[in-house]
Amino acid sequence: MTLRPLEQMDKVQAERNWLSLKEAIYQIHLQNASSLSFEELYRYAYQLVLHKHGEYLYCGVREEVAKHLKEVGGQVGKLGDEELLPILHERWESHKTTMVLIKDILMYMDRNYVEQCHKVKVFPMGLGLFRDHVVLQPQVSGRLQRSLIHAVAAERNGQAIDRLLIKRTLQMLVELGVGNSNDRSSRKERGMDELWFYRELFEEALKGATAEFFRNEAHDCISSCSVPEYLRKAESRLREEAERVDRILHPSSMAPVIRTVEREWLVRNAKTLVHDEASGSAVMLRNDKTEDLKRMY
Repeated sequence: MTLRPLEQMDKVQAERNWLSLKEAIYQIHLQNASSLSFEELYRYAYQLVLHKHGEYLYCGVREEVAKHLKEVGGQVGKLGDEELLPILHERWESHKTTMVLIKDILMYMDRNYVEQCHKVKVFPMGLGLFRDHVVLQPQVSGRLQRSLIHAVAAERNGQAIDRLLIKRTLQMLVELGVGNSNDRSSRKERGMDELWFYRELFEEALKGATAEFFRNEAHDCISSCSVPEYLRKAESRLREEAERVDRILHPSSMAPVIRTVEREWLVRNAKTLVHDEASGSAVMLRNDKTEDLKRMY
């Protein structure tokens, strides 16, 4: 039996398949996925990849998703400060759902063309595009960072905040770092890990704000409190910050936040606390203040 060579798809048919997929992506972005035949769409994508039009398909998908997200970025950038976090979270969740649907249509491309050509897979590609065209939009990124830092400061001052929203927004930053590349080894070679975006947009600013907040607080406290009172407040602050990280921040923030509090409350004022004539270590020893000495140690 003689095998017939695979009949090649011409450019006209390739474009016809792509236009059907392009329209489907548009409808998915409009939340009209229920009207689509995913089996048919999968077949169109399969045929394109099978007939060596993988790059044409991949670049077209990337362009369509990016086009949509540029519009989303413009809309989010026009929001007021109070609307920014809740609407951004809503758009993020919607985008992830959209990218799951698009990914499912393009599964054959992901498994073949994308892997063979070392491209970023469809789903993480979509996350990266959301980062680039929405979160890093000039009218969004700075206000997003300030909103998150202000929320943490507000809770430190005893104000009520939407903890769940803050936690979900910070988790978005973590996921946007994961969406940077398929290849973990290449990220490590470039000195990057999956938390790079969280650290870049939030954690670095948090460390600076945390240092300033507790430096000022410690300065006010040391001039008005005895050493035992000061140490009890420092102990309380360390406990509160650890609980705050557990509640709303990523676990990786625990060490830098605690180090910053220790530096501003304790290390910076250690000599003053130990040698204080009114209530320092010598006074504690004379008066058998065992618990206070243990705390100071």
